[in-house]
Amino acid sequence: MSKDMPILDDELMPYLQRIQEDCTGSFPIEPVRCFLQELSDKKKRSLIHQLKLPIRIYPKRPFPQAVLHKHILAMYNQKENRPKLLAAILYAIADMYELEETHTQASLIEQQDTLIKQYGVWHYYWSLRLFPERDETLETHMQTVYQKALSLASVNSEETAQPDLERSEDTDSAQAPIQLEKVATTLKRKLDREMTQRQKLEQDAAQLSKQLKQQDKLTEQLNATKEEMEKKLQEAHQRELSLRDELHQQRLRAGELESESKRLRHQKRALEGEHKSLQAAISQLEEQLSEKSGLLAMLEREQRRQKQLSEKEKSKEAEPKQLTELLLRSLYEESEQLCSRFSKDKGAPLRLSIRTRFDLIDQLERYQEQLLEETESAHPEPIQHTVESTASNNDTVADEPTEPDATQDEQMMEPAAIHTSSDQQSLNGTFYRRDHGGFIELEDGKVFNITESMVYQHQLQHEAEVLCTPYKKNGDSLLYEIELLLQGDDDHSPITQFDGYIQAGEHQTWYCVSMNDSDIRYPLHYKDVQIQRPQDGDACLFNVAEGKHIARISRLYREMLPNPLTKNKLPAVKSSTSALPRSKPQSDPFLKDCRIVIVGGQSKWFEPVVKDTGAELIHENGENPGRILSTLRRSNALFMLLTATSHRATWSCVEIAKQQNIPHFVIQGSKSNLRSLLWDNRHLIKGDSEDPVRAIEA
Repeated sequence: MSKDMPILDDELMPYLQRIQEDCTGSFPIEPVRCFLQELSDKKKRSLIHQLKLPIRIYPKRPFPQAVLHKHILAMYNQKENRPKLLAAILYAIADMYELEETHTQASLIEQQDTLIKQYGVWHYYWSLRLFPERDETLETHMQTVYQKALSLASVNSEETAQPDLERSEDTDSAQAPIQLEKVATTLKRKLDREMTQRQKLEQDAAQLSKQLKQQDKLTEQLNATKEEMEKKLQEAHQRELSLRDELHQQRLRAGELESESKRLRHQKRALEGEHKSLQAAISQLEEQLSEKSGLLAMLEREQRRQKQLSEKEKSKEAEPKQLTELLLRSLYEESEQLCSRFSKDKGAPLRLSIRTRFDLIDQLERYQEQLLEETESAHPEPIQHTVESTASNNDTVADEPTEPDATQDEQMMEPAAIHTSSDQQSLNGTFYRRDHGGFIELEDGKVFNITESMVYQHQLQHEAEVLCTPYKKNGDSLLYEIELLLQGDDDHSPITQFDGYIQAGEHQTWYCVSMNDSDIRYPLHYKDVQIQRPQDGDACLFNVAEGKHIARISRLYREMLPNPLTKNKLPAVKSSTSALPRSKPQSDPFLKDCRIVIVGGQSKWFEPVVKDTGAELIHENGENPGRILSTLRRSNALFMLLTATSHRATWSCVEIAKQQNIPHFVIQGSKSNLRSLLWDNRHLIKGDSEDPVRAIEA
């Protein structure tokens, strides 16, 4: 169906085909004009309403017949409007088709006179023209009716025109003045009415103009909004496309990463298998290496050489002290020669030779101490030191001898003869420094001494936390194997350490002098004079106890006079930060009202350090991290000892710290490092700094 065709009711749909055929052809305008003249005013109004013609009808005025003819003629001249015109005519004559007698073509022809008398000739003509089933008979009858209707129209027009002309001629002469006055009055009223209407129309036009401008502005705003929304829609569409592409790329990347992860897991399992096989091979090699007799042969050669020296000394009827001193001097010379070669040759045999000679030197020094104690057993001189015990009350003062038992030192020096008892359990302990050596207080309250050489062997500092495993040597006395757990801090020890040298005074008095300030010198303890046998000018590292004025030698570096290359040269020693007297760190509570969480180790290891800062310690050994997670969210800082905690505890605590923006740090295995972290990051812990939170990488 064409878009120009009208929409008819279901009852009139059969007539649509006839309307289409008449529109394709041509039909005269005269039947349309004559049909309009036959219509009543009511049907004319229905026709105007149906065609939506812009005609205003006033009740007190005559019907605008000329205006209606004008609009109908305009629709007739436009071919696209002809179907609407024919449809309106069809609706006007629809009453004729509703009669039962006119349902067929024959009945329509038979009822001609009745229909013409009731509706009019032109109504009857259009009922024939728009009848759907039209054949030649109906066509002939329609032409006959058309000619008859035209003749009747011409006769009626002549009859109406002649009487009107005669009446007009008779009355013109008599009523000319009266007509003129009426016409003038009528024209005046019309003029006033037109002026009033014109003013009203002008006001309406001005108001409409304003409304039109407002509508234009609103239209412009809507257009701008529409353009903006279209741009946003386009951008959103582009963003959606880019996000879809990115999502596709991410999925592809995730698939690649998953495959890569599977490959890496497979490689990891393979590497773990290789690692286990390599460990087994290494253990076998170590067993084979331990079975080798290289060290035994070297010890045998050394034993033969010592026997030769002992025979020489016996021939000279020398004392054991002199023999020991000669052996020490010989070992010092050999050690220095081997150390000078170490910069060029770092092989395992050379390291083994150096280690063997150092072990022999330690044994001989302990032997000298044992001889000296045996000679002075009749005149002992106990020396008391006051230390702070962490296993008991902080105010308890313990009296301990300055020198440890020689037998105990000798037994701890020989790990080769260890026979660990299966019924003994390892104990935690705390090491406390003395001016010479120190002592370890176990968690069960027992205390045992260790020598200065053992302190250096295990690199122990004051208040270091150690693990002591008891064992018996040859089924006799109970000894301990020491393992460092958490390094202490010598800055808080009761001694001061200096780099210096030996100075000979008057009347066989020996002094230890600071290398940086010759005015700082202390008398040397008589035991060090008897055991170490120092020489004037020997470099040394010495300790002075707090509140005392006696120096104890920690390390003695003798000059090797027989070697001209090393004469007048001091041996290379590790630089000490204690060359000058240390001022004890201030213990002001710089973290007062703060809460510090430490994961790993034991609570007593960190309690003194955190207590000095004024903060509250929350500790977890790393086995049950969920116990402190709620407290961690309200803490100021997190510290972790990675060597004494699990990965699960580490990461769970780190995730909470990151979520709550809590600074977290790693303790590098010592109490001094913990003190340094607390002091250096005090502003960050208290929340006074805007530095970013430090994270760890595991």
